[in-house]
Amino acid sequence: MLYKKKSDTKWTTKQDFSSNTTVSIKPANAVEYDVCVKVKDSKGTVEKKFFTVKVISALKNTSTISATSISLGNTVTLTGKATGGTAPYTYAMLYKKKSDTKWTTKQDFKANATVSIKPANAVEYDVCVKVKDSKGTVEKKFFTLTVTNGLTNTSTISATTISLGNTVTLTGKATGGTAPYTYAMLYKKKSDTKWTTKQDFKANATVSIKPANAVEYDVCVKVKDSKGTVEKKFFTLTVTNGLTNISTISATSISLGNTFTVTGKATGGTVPYQYAVYYKSSSASTWSKKQDFSTNASVAVKFTGTGTKDICVKVKDNTGTIEKKYFTVNVTK
Repeated sequence: MLYKKKSDTKWTTKQDFSSNTTVSIKPANAVEYDVCVKVKDSKGTVEKKFFTVKVISALKNTSTISATSISLGNTVTLTGKATGGTAPYTYAMLYKKKSDTKWTTKQDFKANATVSIKPANAVEYDVCVKVKDSKGTVEKKFFTLTVTNGLTNTSTISATTISLGNTVTLTGKATGGTAPYTYAMLYKKKSDTKWTTKQDFKANATVSIKPANAVEYDVCVKVKDSKGTVEKKFFTLTVTNGLTNISTISATSISLGNTFTVTGKATGGTVPYQYAVYYKSSSASTWSKKQDFSTNASVAVKFTGTGTKDICVKVKDNTGTIEKKYFTVNVTK
């Protein structure tokens, strides 16, 4: 028994003349071989018979998966690929939750090599791609697919209305996706088209912004997870002129027994306003409350003694900002 690569000229003797009639040959290369069987009778007559044996590479499954971790709601693509065996190939795609035993067949054996799967749950999945060649040989390849809850931007803003000169704090927060997260903070006047980047993507989650104008602003917090998925959250920030207390009193000198009127007034800040009125003798350290914060802006005051009196009017806007204004009233007999 002899054999050689078809491209060679030299034969390899697997067995010289022997009464043994059965010989196995295991070729070392995936090429065509010439095989020769010689038969010799007792008289020494020799007859040869030739065969051609084609040796092919074993079927190998080289299929791929587009990602091994995705967010819930996204898809993953399986691509069937193979080498060796005998073309053409067909492909079957299956998947299951890792905790399950039963597989779901997304595609049975077909020539179509590309299949997309959209998992329904945020769990780990087993994925299998089967390749079958034209001789019916099947090779399997397995993948583990991790599905996480989709990235959700839960960032917050400390206030949606502030007075000019104050700051607002943005806090980047997220759920789902794949930690760790990074955060970018941007803002612009609502009337503008160009955004100002206060912070590009960083692990720092807290950023303060101090607007320069009393207008409406658009504010955007971007969250990016470790897979590069980005989710945005937008806020509208109203910046008003700073709260100014312009309250008045009807007189700065009165006779004992008479009343005078305190009128609470304000500009800027955020309406509606509330007003509180306090008073004391100028020589005293403790204030008396005439009116706690109320929408009532007009308060009548009547003193019981003579001398110099101090009046304090507090104005509070809807955001809780408070501005005070002081007056002195001389009470005579």
